[in-house]
Amino acid sequence: LYANHLSAGPHAGLRARFPFSRRHGASAGYELGERRFQQWLTKDRYDVAQQGSLGYQYRGPVVLGADYLASYNRSNVPGGAYLGHRVTGRGAFALPAEVTRAAQLAIQFFDFRGGIPEQSQREVLRYREDLQSNAELKVSRPFSERIQSWELSIRAAYFRNKLLGVPPLEFNRGVVLAGISWRSDAE
Repeated sequence: LYANHLSAGPHAGLRARFPFSRRHGASAGYELGERRFQQWLTKDRYDVAQQGSLGYQYRGPVVLGADYLASYNRSNVPGGAYLGHRVTGRGAFALPAEVTRAAQLAIQFFDFRGGIPEQSQREVLRYREDLQSNAELKVSRPFSERIQSWELSIRAAYFRNKLLGVPPLEFNRGVVLAGISWRSDAE
């Protein structure tokens, strides 16, 4: 919704992590942001966005995590206000030969109060990955024994988004990527 428009404004957030034990932990966060868009489609736009999150992590023979994110955006233009919910689950485990397999599933629901302006609908469907439900699988391996932070990876993902309206708009995309990535948590 904002890809072709410059915005400015303050943004603040707070995130806390709670380690219950060596293997179990939780997290919570809150963010508040204000954005002003000069020369929006018909007039200057002003938004106030809030976001809250809760999460759980497990680190053992497998790595598991689950998160819930609630988003609320208030806007002075039609189609700018929304209420969103996103639930994400993820997991990873090691295979032989230092290969790691990881998976993620995200399901979400966004209620654009008052609808989305017609000229913005396709942009929201295609480009806002944060507004799309997705399923993703990744297989990776360190580049070499000496260089553990760089890895070779293959990733397959499926993205889905649907906006209700007349006619309903739907977007589906499958992606397969192969590449080299960097992990900041490598030893």
